[in-house]
Amino acid sequence: MAKHNWYSKAYCGLKYGWEYEAAMFVLVFFATDFVEWGWHYMGHKFSLLWTIHSPHHRYHNPSPFAVIADDAPDEIARGSPLFLFPMLLPMNIDLLFLQFILFFNIYGTMIHTGIDWPWLPIHDQTVINSPYFHHVHHAVSTKNKPMHTGFFLQLWDRAMGSIYNGKCLCSECDAAAGNRTREAYDKIVKPDYSVLLSPSFWWNWKDEDEKDM
Repeated sequence: MAKHNWYSKAYCGLKYGWEYEAAMFVLVFFATDFVEWGWHYMGHKFSLLWTIHSPHHRYHNPSPFAVIADDAPDEIARGSPLFLFPMLLPMNIDLLFLQFILFFNIYGTMIHTGIDWPWLPIHDQTVINSPYFHHVHHAVSTKNKPMHTGFFLQLWDRAMGSIYNGKCLCSECDAAAGNRTREAYDKIVKPDYSVLLSPSFWWNWKDEDEKDM
């Protein structure tokens, strides 16, 4: 696309200098985060779009495998900046893809781990959607109830009022309430993820999926 300029202003290399690349990096970050939030917000707000997005919410506990566990319409909408932005503005296609990998694949995997990272504060955090806030999203945001649908920034959710204000669900408060003891942990039935290494599991995954329904 960048080589043949087919309906695109994409290019490779430092065609416009470092200053332009830095400015585009910031612009793409905010613009893409807005697109990600907007589509996700509508996926919870409107019943028709919820039918598309709801499989991503089949399990309340987020999984790092779920960062790209979306149906085709979700995937196309969320990936649309990769082909729409270069049609609108001259854009370094290599930097654009690298930015997506760093912020929306690697960070997306991190916020689906369900781990409260100590270097991302939870209480009084109003800027970044940390793994805790994405866990809250999976726990309380359902059909017609968008909540914490932002990807990286809380900016858009705060503007729309789609913020969770209930009881804190973080691990720190849960432990302080005495709910995270070793005895309680030992009672939890842990999934056997070793089956993922078996070819027969992937070959028969539809049959297993139907059993769960």
